[in-house]
Amino acid sequence: MNYCKCFLMSLTTLLLFFISPAAAVESRELRVGVFPMHPLNFVDQEGNAQGLNPDLLRAIFDDESRQLVFVPGSWGECYDRLLAAEIDLMTTVAYSPERAKIFDFNSEAVADIWGRVYTRAGTNITNILDLAKQPVAVARKDINGQNFIKTARKFEVTPRIIEVETHYDIFSAIQRGEAMAGVVPQHFGFREADKYGLVPTTIEFEPFSIYFAVRKGSNTELIALIDEHLKEWKQSTNSFYYQKIDYWMAGRDPDQTSIPKWAYILLLVVIGGALTLFILNLGLKRQVSLRTRELANREALFRRLSESTKAVPWELDLATNRFSYIGPRINDLFGVSREELPDMTSWTRLIHPEDRQWVFNFCMTETAGGHDHDFIYRAIHRDGRQLWIHDIVTIDMGPNGPEKLYGYFVDITEIKESEERFQKMFREHNAIMLLLEAESGEVVDANDAACTYYGYDRKEILRLSINQLNASDNLDLMENIQAARERRKNYFEVRHTLASGEVRDVESYTYPITIGGRQTLFAIIHDITERKKLFEESRRNAQLAALGTIAAGVAHEINNPIQGIVNYSEILKTSTENPERIVDIAERILKEGNRIASITRELLDYARDNRNQVAFVNVTDLINSALSLITTKIRRSDIEIVTELGEEIPQMTVNPQGIQQIVINLVDNAYDALRCKESLTSPKMIKIDARMVERQGKSGLCLEVQDNGIGMTEEVRKKATEVFFSTKPSTEGTGLGLAIVSEIVAKHHGELDIDSCEGEYTKVRIFLPVTNPTGNPVSA
Repeated sequence: MNYCKCFLMSLTTLLLFFISPAAAVESRELRVGVFPMHPLNFVDQEGNAQGLNPDLLRAIFDDESRQLVFVPGSWGECYDRLLAAEIDLMTTVAYSPERAKIFDFNSEAVADIWGRVYTRAGTNITNILDLAKQPVAVARKDINGQNFIKTARKFEVTPRIIEVETHYDIFSAIQRGEAMAGVVPQHFGFREADKYGLVPTTIEFEPFSIYFAVRKGSNTELIALIDEHLKEWKQSTNSFYYQKIDYWMAGRDPDQTSIPKWAYILLLVVIGGALTLFILNLGLKRQVSLRTRELANREALFRRLSESTKAVPWELDLATNRFSYIGPRINDLFGVSREELPDMTSWTRLIHPEDRQWVFNFCMTETAGGHDHDFIYRAIHRDGRQLWIHDIVTIDMGPNGPEKLYGYFVDITEIKESEERFQKMFREHNAIMLLLEAESGEVVDANDAACTYYGYDRKEILRLSINQLNASDNLDLMENIQAARERRKNYFEVRHTLASGEVRDVESYTYPITIGGRQTLFAIIHDITERKKLFEESRRNAQLAALGTIAAGVAHEINNPIQGIVNYSEILKTSTENPERIVDIAERILKEGNRIASITRELLDYARDNRNQVAFVNVTDLINSALSLITTKIRRSDIEIVTELGEEIPQMTVNPQGIQQIVINLVDNAYDALRCKESLTSPKMIKIDARMVERQGKSGLCLEVQDNGIGMTEEVRKKATEVFFSTKPSTEGTGLGLAIVSEIVAKHHGELDIDSCEGEYTKVRIFLPVTNPTGNPVSA
């Protein structure tokens, strides 16, 4: 075959050499978009268009007055160029109703292809469910990638799609580890996968035919001419079309048989005309042998493909209602042989009696309308087992309507059984569970435990929304739903109202999930009312315990002014005749008395149970008041207290006692950290810093307490805010200090951050958003 080609090309060269330029006819250019899809069309190393489609076009337009100009690019680039009229014709285009609105297609299909998923060896991807949340590469605007995405959605699988320009880019992305898998046409994968060290999976889908396309309403004479040749070629099995199909689709690289032009001329000179007939005969024999071998390879390849996939492919001729092809694994699926399934009637007998009528009606209606479709139904295996089958159907349209159906029988029994197990587990679980609509918060489903807890029957609770169950602020509720939907947060403490009107404290673990293509929020709810009561009691006890530790220091603070009053009284006795002296002493006594009253008032304010009081107050005064109490305990030690309070701190709506307790607990922790440190190269110091900052568009107060004490390990830092966690002996600590601080900060919609280095320092930073007298946040 190669010698024949050499002779013909050399003869053509000589003829062109001797033909007078005046005899040449000026031709018009026909611009054809070519993208890399081996072996259908590609550009070789010398820049020449190769493949099945370029060869067909060269033969079709050989006698025409238009000169072929192949314009290389990616699939997406060719697609865009055809829309922009930068090219006249595009190869290897799959038909779809959407594309038919912008393109005109020829009616004779060039070839049939289907999509297949490839991956690296050893990744253990066996079905499409394994690709959930995994990066999968597809080519931009490629029908195979679009079909994969549609198929994934039908199985409720959400892979992370990575768009690239070419199928080569897909394999490169998998090879580099940027993608777990990629979607390419089967012909491309057969030839190129080994070069990248990739292997095919059993995931195949959506076989479709490919055509030539032109821009809508332009160059229709081109596709008419193409159809004319294709129809003529397809009538003979020995035509140019079938020769090229065998040549390019057999898996042999045509580049291996290319010879430089100078070799053609040299071959013509050396061999001469005497050997022409011999070479021609030899080439023909070799072609027959090669075609025979390639056909055998092609048949073997298709056999391996159809026998390895878990989905069973089939083809039905609508003229006879008989299956013209069924994959050999039909026996594994239904327990029947291909011979036992000759037509649609035998197929309908396999369908569960309760599904048989609607399945048949649905399939006939969609087929009559020319609509590709898919549906799920129950079937009965020969051994009596019930199966769940997902049937995916593609219509092959002819000039008079649907002619053939192509499809896959996919066994989804395991998936359906898993769904049923989930439903059973959800329904009968003792934990309170709700399914909520992701946007509105409406109750989609509730298990038996939820109905019992809230006091509604199933019909009643399904008419409610989480907004009606919620007893907390609705603005907070919508923020919580948004955070759960975006996976920014999944734990919430809220209050819910029961059917009886009783309000209970609950914690909710909420996660977004997709069920039947519907976005929902799955919430597991625990009643923490009693736990909250115990925590509040523990908080009150911790407050009283802190009061006890403060009392000793306060007693010392009060003792000094009392002693001064006693001394001034003794002096007063001896100064009865000196009025000025009496006035001065009286003023001193009044000053010391006011000092005692101030300390006593601050102590009493802190001792009262005002945990739920909210007031619009001066936060700087609260901080100073708390410091005046706790610093009485520290003043007698060798610890230096540094305070920096910004003058710009405004009034805020807060729980005054809560702010005081934050300051006292943090300073007390810093005091203990310094007291436990044996030696310091610098003086022991506690620094209290309060200033206004902006964070995420909100203005807020940043309160920071820092010490250079013993610090924390990373493990201790992570557990520091847990209830009852403490590194102190049980006789010295309750483990509630930072837990209480964290809870107070959360109630103020603030944030708490701990930065610490073991042996060096601890810095606790608190952000509280500024609120107006109504309690609403103030924007920055």
